[in-house]
Amino acid sequence: MDTLLDRLEAALQRLNDPRAPVQQIVADYELAERLLREAEVRLEQARTSLGHGRSGA
Repeated sequence: MDTLLDRLEAALQRLNDPRAPVQQIVADYELAERLLREAEVRLEQARTSLGHGRSGA
């Protein structure tokens, strides 16, 4: 999970670069979306394995 979050953070930092080419911004945005979805899946799996599910935070 830490590697996934590190990759997400790096993509978000690149998105903040005003000098980045449009193609790189689009690629980083798409990567950030995929990484965020994967992080949400892993978080939900962790909650489920702990017996909390979505409603029990």
